[in-house]
Amino acid sequence: TLFNSRNVVASIDYHSFGQLVLYPWGYTTAEIPNANEFLRPNTKTKDKVLFAELANKIATEIGGYTPQKSSALYPVSGGSEDWEYNTKHSASFVIEIGTVFQPPVAQIGIISQANIKGARWLMFWAVDQALKKSLRLVHREFGNEFSFAHITLKAEHLAER
Repeated sequence: TLFNSRNVVASIDYHSFGQLVLYPWGYTTAEIPNANEFLRPNTKTKDKVLFAELANKIATEIGGYTPQKSSALYPVSGGSEDWEYNTKHSASFVIEIGTVFQPPVAQIGIISQANIKGARWLMFWAVDQALKKSLRLVHREFGNEFSFAHITLKAEHLAER
């Protein structure tokens, strides 16, 4: 699968409906263990705190969506957000789009445009995390004497055409 062949930093699985941004855990109401720091290693930022922050930012970017743990909607076994986080330590979310199971055709474009904003924000966050991880690996390999290029990504490069 794609997840097994790549170093996936973040993902979104879209479902309908509910205007929710869901994050692990979905199979239990228990919290992610306090010790978990997979999403931002060596920063002492706990994953359970970071998931809530990321979900809140995605929901804010979309507008009108509510961030919450997946199990708050209903317990589910085998949810993608749980599997992807537990297996690959990726920042994985499920976004429940729209207000009805099958949105009217006239609403699909509006829903899509709003959700692109949240996905774009998460993508930039993921690229930032991947670059930081790469720099940590280079530092570990070569010590303090290395140089690197400063990379800036701009949202207009991803603008809809």
